[in-house]
Amino acid sequence: MKSTTRRYGLGVLVSGVMLALVFWNADWPAVWASLQHARRELLALAVAGTALGLWLRARRWEVLFWPRHPVDRRALLDGVNVGYLVNNVLPARVGDVVRSYLVAEWAGMSLAHALSTTLLERLLDSLLIVVLFFLLVPLFPLGAGWGGVAFLVLAGTMGLFVVVAWQRRRLQGRLARALERVPGLDGTRWAARLTDLLTAFEIVRSPRAVVATLWWSALVWGSGISVYWLVLRAFGLDVSPAVAALAIVAAALGLALPSAPAGVGTYEGAVLGALLLAGVEENTARGAVIALHAVNFVTLNAAGLWSLARRGMGYRDLTRWAGRVAGETSG
Repeated sequence: MKSTTRRYGLGVLVSGVMLALVFWNADWPAVWASLQHARRELLALAVAGTALGLWLRARRWEVLFWPRHPVDRRALLDGVNVGYLVNNVLPARVGDVVRSYLVAEWAGMSLAHALSTTLLERLLDSLLIVVLFFLLVPLFPLGAGWGGVAFLVLAGTMGLFVVVAWQRRRLQGRLARALERVPGLDGTRWAARLTDLLTAFEIVRSPRAVVATLWWSALVWGSGISVYWLVLRAFGLDVSPAVAALAIVAAALGLALPSAPAGVGTYEGAVLGALLLAGVEENTARGAVIALHAVNFVTLNAAGLWSLARRGMGYRDLTRWAGRVAGETSG
């Protein structure tokens, strides 16, 4: 509990500092004017695109459960929606783990398998972010050094998990024998639990599933870039999709930092930096950043509340699940 409180306190501090840096010298009349003149029809399309992105993520998640088919698509969509809601409104950033718990219960599958797919999904998205970064390097003054390090680390991690998953049964036997030496521990049971976390990485055995995963991933990130581009266009910015891609990469990096719920502050700081790098006027960029975060926040929360209602759950159930997961992961 104390460690969770400290993490939350650090996140609030970081968020406060970032918000101060983003808006300290803002010309508020100019920011407000940019918000007033934003094209509402394009913002509405961005909201629709954000909702579409949730459905695309659920479809990709379904593929990651190979070779188990079919998986309840309604459960997957509700899991994605509730996971984002947890990250947006609760202190503990455990949305991915919460959705794995919920989908395991709703779809009648093992928790280890659900967690395994979530781990694979996060690694895949991280790799795609780095790939996007390298594609943007020739267009903007970006340093590729750290990107190269990140790519090697992520690719190496992904490769290690794949290799270990390929030899999962052999590893399970060896791990069981090693754990049996621990007094009072059921080595066979725990070895099975631990190696089940690698289940999703066996997807490489199916070229068709790999291609499907990459296809849905391209749609997920393509829809996200389209949403950012629509919002920027709503502010009268005649920018290319490359600027939107730079902004979404920056947003992903900002959301990885410690912060208050919904990435307040770190999101604004990262996206504003990307837009300024692309040559966007400072106060217009601030207005666009506010709109981008609002579009995501409102749409994701509305979808999460809709899924909670569909499952007969309320805010109290949400906090109970999040508290359970936070306690287990911190312990």
